[in-house]
Amino acid sequence: MARRTREVAHRVVFRRWREGGVIALFPEIPATIHGEYCLSYARVGQHAAADYHAVVNHSRPAAPPEYAALADELTRLGYRLTPLRRASRRHHQRRSAAKSA
Repeated sequence: MARRTREVAHRVVFRRWREGGVIALFPEIPATIHGEYCLSYARVGQHAAADYHAVVNHSRPAAPPEYAALADELTRLGYRLTPLRRASRRHHQRRSAAKSA
């Protein structure tokens, strides 16, 4: 009998900068040892730490056609994406809990 592996869903918030670029924010994945910043990904610069609230304040939600290329790139890198409109308090709490794991 084949054994099923449980794949981890990566919750992601796609935002569009006023200048036009798109950024993916992973609100549950800590990018720093203290967990204050979340992991982000952009086509230029790729993985980086991001202040979720600062990015949200300086960008707008990206529409699916705007983030499709970035989502495809992330899927090719092995991410199993679950797009969110915005992160909840629970998502940020999971990031805080993950930093100490």
